[in-house]
Amino acid sequence: MSEKELVAMIALRPLPGTYEYNGESLKEIERQAVEEAIQLKEAGINSIMIQNVNDLPSKREVGHEIIAYMTNIGRAVKDAVGDQCKIGISILKNEGAGSVAVADAIGADYVRLKVYIGAMISSEGITEGCIEEVLEMKKRIGSSVELWADIYDRSGVPLGTMTLEEASQQGVSKGKLDRLIITGKTFDESIEWIKRVKSALPAAKVLLGGSATPENIATVLEVCDGVIIGSYLKKEGVMTNPLDPGRLATFMNAWEQEPCPSSLQG
Repeated sequence: MSEKELVAMIALRPLPGTYEYNGESLKEIERQAVEEAIQLKEAGINSIMIQNVNDLPSKREVGHEIIAYMTNIGRAVKDAVGDQCKIGISILKNEGAGSVAVADAIGADYVRLKVYIGAMISSEGITEGCIEEVLEMKKRIGSSVELWADIYDRSGVPLGTMTLEEASQQGVSKGKLDRLIITGKTFDESIEWIKRVKSALPAAKVLLGGSATPENIATVLEVCDGVIIGSYLKKEGVMTNPLDPGRLATFMNAWEQEPCPSSLQG
């Protein structure tokens, strides 16, 4: 029986110092994150990724305060779920070195890097890959944190002519990636891209980065090694909203019907 990874995302409320911040106390933001982590754990999720998705517009370089707040919240979540769940850190827009430092400080297992290889053009302008600073930080502090990265992050378009396969290959060979995250503009495009990457790099661990639902999870598990589930689990299916317990239960029921249970194995 095959084993697949199931990763759920905690969407933090706007953090102090960001445009959308509404004066909410850090303690309250942390409380919601911890409550959602516990709900995810109890539902059977074994990998939780903490992401500051409500810090809009995303900055290419975040302030020192965001690093501090993410460390504080991440530690609280880690303490709440113990060793029963993997913990991941993703600091938007593309804070690679900071994500590695936070993850290492709290004993997290992995980081998600949105633009790692090459460069992307999005509403924030040009975002360059963070491979250099990530590998330098990991080496400098002696971190064993796993590196997971999006290839062709769907919030932008690639700059240059590097193919999906080439970017994936460089991510694995030069960037030492432990997971490749693939997400196209549509679900069908995502599946097509995943097949291309798996064909080019059969040994690579490839995860679907978005658009998974109870209705399509069987198709997802046929072609990749796991899935990151975000929007579907939120109220009204909106990524930036809080967790919806009903949607969580529906998704987990569909997941458990598949012959590919979630796994912590790498």
